[in-house]
Amino acid sequence: MTTFREELTGILNRKCRENISNTPDFILADFLIDCINTFDNAVKRRDRWYSVHLEPGSVYFIPPDYNNLRTRLSGKLRTTSNNELLKKQCGEDDKND
Repeated sequence: MTTFREELTGILNRKCRENISNTPDFILADFLIDCINTFDNAVKRRDRWYSVHLEPGSVYFIPPDYNNLRTRLSGKLRTTSNNELLKKQCGEDDKND
């Protein structure tokens, strides 16, 4: 079975991307994998900072006290945009309604 690193190295090689910077494709692949891992860590730290959890496939942040928030929003969680949810959480009225 081929690893992600091997596949990425192969793609970089086939597309001659190593020629642009004169850097071997396996070094570029390692760099890109490090970037992905660093981004993943940053997202996890951000989520911990804001005390949120983003479920895969969902566009909504699910706070630790989800049921209380859901009650406060009167069940409009699925029918409201993120901006509208934030306005409601902050007590701001949408003047366009």
